Amino acid sequence: MPFVRGLRRFVRDANWPGFVVSVLFLAIAHFGTSTNYNVWPVTKDTLDLYVYPKAKHEHVPFVFVVLIIMLYSIFIVLGEVFVVRNGRLADRLILGANLAMGIWETFFIAAGVTELGKTWVSEPRPDFKWRCLDGPGAPTFGPNGEVQCSSKDMTDARASFPSGHSSVGVSVGVYMSAYLIYTVYHRDIECFFRNGTTWKAWYYRQIASALYLVAFLPILVGGIIAASRLLDHRHSPADVTAGSLLGVVTGTAMVFTVWSHNAQNSLRAKYSQLTNPAHPAQPNFHTGADDIDLDEQDDDMIN
Repeated sequence: MPFVRGLRRFVRDANWPGFVVSVLFLAIAHFGTSTNYNVWPVTKDTLDLYVYPKAKHEHVPFVFVVLIIMLYSIFIVLGEVFVVRNGRLADRLILGANLAMGIWETFFIAAGVTELGKTWVSEPRPDFKWRCLDGPGAPTFGPNGEVQCSSKDMTDARASFPSGHSSVGVSVGVYMSAYLIYTVYHRDIECFFRNGTTWKAWYYRQIASALYLVAFLPILVGGIIAASRLLDHRHSPADVTAGSLLGVVTGTAMVFTVWSHNAQNSLRAKYSQLTNPAHPAQPNFHTGADDIDLDEQDDDMIN
């Protein structure tokens, strides 16, 4: 049955194990750890470091970050199916699914590492005093000089380092910008404006060359998300810097991971075509695999 064959193909070529592992990693990091209130005590000598007022409304709510990732995922899948158009529809769908799952893996891993850092460090936020006293009230201190909070749950108030918005926003931005730059300018694709000889194709090539910096917009969006945490007094500059660096590392690592997985799938398809010429298998045209020259290897295998 076509459905069964398609399902087996998806299980074989889609990177769903990595997606599942990243989800489990975030779940363990979030639910399997707890804030350590003894690591970073707030006393009457240090309380003045956290006197910023708590913002009533965040400039960039976290749900907006998730919405951006959803839009990026849809954009990738539609681009692979209707714009890049390499290989059969099944090949394009699997590649689009892999790349879309890759951006979600980036999100889950960056968020999971951030959660581990927050619970391990347990640094108070810049608006800790406001959260502790439920407003601009006068603090009271215990026998050891530690501030006595009127709020019962101070877990989020001790989740300053590193910035989660920064790590997630920058990591997803790096991933998306890398995809745009490689696909539009460097990838071997059958897109009409890359390979066409008409004046229209030439015209679109000139536009693509002139708009090179547009591919960096996702990174800019990630930077804006990170900067908003300073405006909301949710994080210090060190928190935002650490989160952004974490995002760069995570996003870059996931770009190479997804490329490696998809390149292996395409090599397997080309080998299958050589060993079974009666039923040639279409290559998956996964990212980067078409740049590999297999002519010499093919001649050796045939001979």
